[in-house]
Amino acid sequence: MSQRRLLEQKPNGNAIILLAEDDEGFRRIVRNGLRRLGHTVIDAADGNAALAAWATHNKEVSALVTDMLMPGGIDGLDLARKLREDRPELCVLLMSGDILEVAFSDPSVLERERLSFITKPFNIRTLNEEIRVALENGRRTMDVESP
Repeated sequence: MSQRRLLEQKPNGNAIILLAEDDEGFRRIVRNGLRRLGHTVIDAADGNAALAAWATHNKEVSALVTDMLMPGGIDGLDLARKLREDRPELCVLLMSGDILEVAFSDPSVLERERLSFITKPFNIRTLNEEIRVALENGRRTMDVESP
């Protein structure tokens, strides 16, 4: 099925997503695709812009979707950690075109820090499903941790 046809299907998203991606064209494609699926997207060109957007929207953001490597001194993992200082339950989905970036020096970081990962390129439906699963896993974790 074509990307266009998938996007024409009934929207099923309702998350408010902070999208941090330095590639303007890719960011636009992801933003527009997620909006067509019903999500609200706040986009940022790098980690610093994402922190500025977070300062205004931190109470309403459901998920962070961020590139691993971005200019400006704040990469995706640093950004996720900074945002989780405010909201430890924040759903985080890291994305990268290079799987080796995710290997880190400690491959267990994804599980230990409750981070999801998707490899570029991906289609919008796959991204949407990853966001849905990450949000659901976050809810389950919150339920288990609640008294």
